[in-house]
Amino acid sequence: MTVTKITYSVIMPVYNGRKYFRNALQSALSALGDGDEIVVIEDGSEDGGVGDVVAAVSDPRIRYEYQDNGGVASALNHGLKIAQNPYFAWLSHDDLFLPDRLREDRKLRRLCPDIVTFSAFYLFSDAAGYLNLVNKLKFATSQHFPTRLLARRFLNGCTVSAPISTLIKCGMFDVSLRHTQDYDMWLKILEKQKFTYIERPTVLSRQHPEQDSKKLPAAAKAEFREILRRHGGQVKVTAKLFFDLLLILRSK
Repeated sequence: MTVTKITYSVIMPVYNGRKYFRNALQSALSALGDGDEIVVIEDGSEDGGVGDVVAAVSDPRIRYEYQDNGGVASALNHGLKIAQNPYFAWLSHDDLFLPDRLREDRKLRRLCPDIVTFSAFYLFSDAAGYLNLVNKLKFATSQHFPTRLLARRFLNGCTVSAPISTLIKCGMFDVSLRHTQDYDMWLKILEKQKFTYIERPTVLSRQHPEQDSKKLPAAAKAEFREILRRHGGQVKVTAKLFFDLLLILRSK
């Protein structure tokens, strides 16, 4: 089946992201196609917020809503509920879409509209001045995908696209998980279908010391243990996986 019209709602959760948001928003605008939209959910920021930035851009393809702080999962769910298009994409306030981010996905989705996709990406740091390509084709195509996913954590959520209906059927993002809500969702999806991998990188993912994953490692590791408990039935535990997981849980 070929579908000619594929439109995306790019959901941008923002919490204290004013420093990086303008560039992220411009990158999303550059990636939009006909009929696509951006849904900005301000998640109770304490740095002045980004409502004025959205207003200054003054683009009808952008919608902005404010909510009290509830975490990334809560903001993503808010965006999913008000999205006007059938397909989901996610952009964090400190990451960047490459111009062909949605174009690459749209090519495949016109042929297979119900697929869930993710891609290679670039990892970069302004402070350290490096840019690395993260292309894990051998993991992405492994028959033990859930195991590889947990052990290697190679999937960047901003490269994922999916029908919003798929996310709703999976119960949306779990608001009790403040750091690992994305991996919980990917594993829920994997219970129902496989992911399709796009080897071409479509996102620039920024690393910086202000990220919650760096400021709150103990909380993130506690959630990771919960993810293992929930989805352990999908995971084939090998000796190599055991040591990989041990390194994750002991890392600072």
